Amino acid sequence: MTVEEQFLQRLLADTKEKFLDSPVFAEQQLLGRQWNYSVCGTPIQVGKGILLGINWSVSGQHEPQTEMPDGKDIPTYNFIHRSRQFLESYLLLDFDTMNFNYTNLCFFRTPHEIFLRPKDYENSLPLFRQFVAFVRPDWIFSLSNNNSKILTQYGHLTDSTNFYDSELKHKGVKANLWGYPYFSVPHPNARVKTKSRNEIWERIGEQALLLRGLR
Repeated sequence: MTVEEQFLQRLLADTKEKFLDSPVFAEQQLLGRQWNYSVCGTPIQVGKGILLGINWSVSGQHEPQTEMPDGKDIPTYNFIHRSRQFLESYLLLDFDTMNFNYTNLCFFRTPHEIFLRPKDYENSLPLFRQFVAFVRPDWIFSLSNNNSKILTQYGHLTDSTNFYDSELKHKGVKANLWGYPYFSVPHPNARVKTKSRNEIWERIGEQALLLRGLR
C-alpha cells in the first residue's frame, strides 16, 4: 500500500466518524436514505493543485468510498464539462493524465447543497484541511464562490481580493487558504451571462497563471 493509499484509509476512517456525528447523517436516517461520503475523485497526488467543488452529489442510495479512484469519470461531471476549456487554458489541467487532485469542501454526500447544516461544515472542514495538508498543493481552485463564503465565515480564508466582471454583478476571488494560493469563480451552473463568466475566468485565470510564472 502506498503512502497516499494509507493516508486515504486514515482519512476515510476519520470521515466516517465525523459523518456519523453530523446532522446530514441524522436526516438520512429519518428519510430512510443512504447517501454516505467520499474523500476524493482522483488519485491523491502530493504537490499537485486541488480542484474543489462544494460537496458530493448523490442520486438514490450510495456506499461510502473505500479505495483510491482513477478519476476517469471526472470529465463526465456536467459542471466540469462546462468549464473544461477554462480549466485547460488557465489551470493547464490534463484530463487524460489527471495532473490534479479533485475533492469537495464537504465530504458528505447530499442530493443538494441545501441539505448541509453549519455543523456538517464544522465537522467536515477539519477533514478537508487534513487533505490539503497532506497534498501540499501548488494551488486550490474552487468552482463555486459559496466555498469562499463558507471558508471566510469560519475564519479560514485570508488576504482576499475580489475580481469583478465589467457590470460589477459577479466576481471571482483570489485569497490565501492555510498558506496556499486559493482562487474561486462562480459555479458553472450559476446564472451568469457568458460575457461576465468569460471576464471573471480571464481575470482569475490570469492570476493563476501569474502564480506559476506563466504570464
